[in-house]
Amino acid sequence: MQDFFPAAFLDAIPPALRDVPQQIRSQTGIAVRVQEIDESFARRNPSFASASAVLDIEHRQQSITIRVSLSALSPRIISHELIHLKRNVLESVPKFFPVASASGAEIQSIYLLENALEHLFVVPEEIAAHPEAAPLWARDYATLVDNSQHNGFALCLHWVFLRLVLPAHEAIAEACAAHLNALQDPYLIRVAEYLRRTLQEQRSDKFAMQQTLLKAIDPALRTHIAVGRFAIRDGKLVAERLNDGAWCAGN
Repeated sequence: MQDFFPAAFLDAIPPALRDVPQQIRSQTGIAVRVQEIDESFARRNPSFASASAVLDIEHRQQSITIRVSLSALSPRIISHELIHLKRNVLESVPKFFPVASASGAEIQSIYLLENALEHLFVVPEEIAAHPEAAPLWARDYATLVDNSQHNGFALCLHWVFLRLVLPAHEAIAEACAAHLNALQDPYLIRVAEYLRRTLQEQRSDKFAMQQTLLKAIDPALRTHIAVGRFAIRDGKLVAERLNDGAWCAGN
């Protein structure tokens, strides 16, 4: 990171986050790289092709890369990815992983689902470090809500984020609710509010939150999802599968 960003840029990132790459390197030997989002990565991950930054963890190759859009770079954007990195590697939080049977489209859906759940944790920490982030996330979610007006489950997830992370931005939540109502499916409205209430109650237990989401998603997608986490074992980064909250061997 020091080789990619000038000192003034890094100084705008909270020290605790700035130190995350070094902590990982000292425990695993992996040097966190920073690279531009290129065509190859965009082809493999079309859902994140236009992202400002993406965390790319490849445990089999023992590599961690923060992929960035140079036009959108800021200390806030890198802080966001460092929070993801801290949670994924140093804190070993449970994650959704696609299993081998998942298609390319299903893999992208699983990554997006995991990202949406993680943002309930990551974005509040980002806002605490960079208060200017709140209106920027509100702007982004206003666009997301508008673009998702025909996707009922996406609107449910947006509703959860808006009510739990951006409660002051009521107008965007109202637009989200209007789109849900326009779909004329009362089940979706109940799902959105059930997820908001239940995920709020489970905020201290991400594994429980994952089980709640798994019950709500399309059963066809559910069969392609495993719950696991990254961990550091004997100086190496590994992915281990979870079974009812307990460790399992293999990936």
